[in-house]
Amino acid sequence: LSVTSGNFTVSIPNLVVTTAADDAGTASNCTLQTKAGTETDGSCSLRDALLLAGELGSANVSFDGNAFASAQTITLGTAGTMNIPSYTTITGPTTGSGATLTQLVTVNGANQYGIFQTGSGGSGVTINGLALVNGNTSQGGAIFAQSALTVINANFTGNSASSGGGGYGGAINSNGALTITNSTFTDNTTTGAANYGGAIYANSTLTIGTSTFTGNSATGGNGGVICVTQPITTTVTESTFTNNSAARGGAIYTNGPLAVANSTFSNNSTSGVGGDGGCNLSVLHGYRDRQHLHPQLSIGWQRRRNPRRLHAHGY
Repeated sequence: LSVTSGNFTVSIPNLVVTTAADDAGTASNCTLQTKAGTETDGSCSLRDALLLAGELGSANVSFDGNAFASAQTITLGTAGTMNIPSYTTITGPTTGSGATLTQLVTVNGANQYGIFQTGSGGSGVTINGLALVNGNTSQGGAIFAQSALTVINANFTGNSASSGGGGYGGAINSNGALTITNSTFTDNTTTGAANYGGAIYANSTLTIGTSTFTGNSATGGNGGVICVTQPITTTVTESTFTNNSAARGGAIYTNGPLAVANSTFSNNSTSGVGGDGGCNLSVLHGYRDRQHLHPQLSIGWQRRRNPRRLHAHGY
């Protein structure tokens, strides 16, 4: 990809993955390609491509159209979690669209490793069209993002964050601005003495659109889907939350401003003493009516099964 502005042309290198095997990582297994999805290297793994992207300073990583014409799974080996460098986009092949969208590349953490991480102080990381499953670590079962992250057309299933002291973000733990679009989160969990965000734990601005969250849980913790413990803004639009659970905030637990529009909440539940913020949004201990919502909470049109259990955590 080349972008020209005035007298300057910026070219972002194309790297193309050709194998579903995971290896120790050798950047020289990959070379620059002229266009996405077409590869001349015979053994460029995803880990190899990400290592080379780090050396180059940026890259668009795609998958060879022949090698990944049908569904393939990359199962992490002993090299463990893969690092995504700044200014890197990973785009996986998909079929269908909307409700029928299917990712052809699955990255499996084998219930032993977190799948991806990004470094602190970086930016410009995008994950598009991947399925991330069975990641397991204490912070961000699938992704531990220490910088800004964009997720599009992704599927997160069966990821977990757990440790003796507690887990943070069953699927994603983000310390940078996080944007999620058209993605699904299913059966992700956090467990431990203190745990936060069955699917997502966010420490910076969180924006979610057209996404679906089903069966996620924070066992004994806060936020079956989303937990935000800082006074930061969370925005949710055109999304569905079903059968998620936690001790407090069956779907969303937040300490900051929250805006929800055109979204559906159903059969989310809490197990905390006194219900603690009910099944849907978050927690304000002891309150049960909309007059006591946090003043910065904005609720747009939505369907709710439990109208007396819509609360926001106050300062």
